Amino acid sequence: MIALKANQGTLYEQSKDYMEKNHSILPVYETLDNDHNRGEQRRVYVADNIELVNEAQYWNTLRSVVMVERIRHTDKGTNRQVPFYSSSLQTSAEQMAH
Repeated sequence: MIALKANQGTLYEQSKDYMEKNHSILPVYETLDNDHNRGEQRRVYVADNIELVNEAQYWNTLRSVVMVERIRHTDKGTNRQVPFYSSSLQTSAEQMAH
C-alpha cells in the first residue's frame, strides 16, 4: 500500500475523483474509537474495479484504490482527513483497515 499525494499528479487526481464520486456504492468498513478525551470515526472504502482510473494501466501491480475518511472529535473541535492509497492487494475494506 502506498499513500497517494497531490504532488504525484494524475494517479492521485484520478483516484481521488473516482473514490469521491463512487464511495457511496463501494464496500466500507467503519470503526469508532474513544480514547484520551477524543473520539475518532474511521471509514475505509476500497475500489478494486478501477478501470475508470485511466492512470492505473501504467502501474503493473495496482489492484485497488483505498480512501480512508478520518473524523476526529476533541475538546478543540472536529478535524476531518481523507487520504488516498494505491494497493497491490485485492481484499476487503476490513482487511485494508488493519
